[in-house]
Amino acid sequence: VDLLNKTALSIVLFKMTEYLFDESQSEIKYLNEIPEEIAISFYNTINKDDNIRAKSGRILSLTSVNSVLSQAKKTLLEWVDCVDFKGKRYRKDILENINER
Repeated sequence: VDLLNKTALSIVLFKMTEYLFDESQSEIKYLNEIPEEIAISFYNTINKDDNIRAKSGRILSLTSVNSVLSQAKKTLLEWVDCVDFKGKRYRKDILENINER
């Protein structure tokens, strides 16, 4: 990705579990709907039977690159709720408070 005069903005999705060492896995749904312009980085996941599954803790990040910060933010806000897995959490307050300088 050519980042010259562009801004990259990422949001990390994590899995909240009831127990600290909960190793249950849940399928991550709707990843195929995320457009190619958004980069997806996987952390604590496994591929089981052609399904990507979330374990616990930090699961994945979505990154949007744009020449305008507000557009990168808008793109992430449009797509972050598309990804779904049991226990999904992210810091919406941080993303919503990012503004142009």
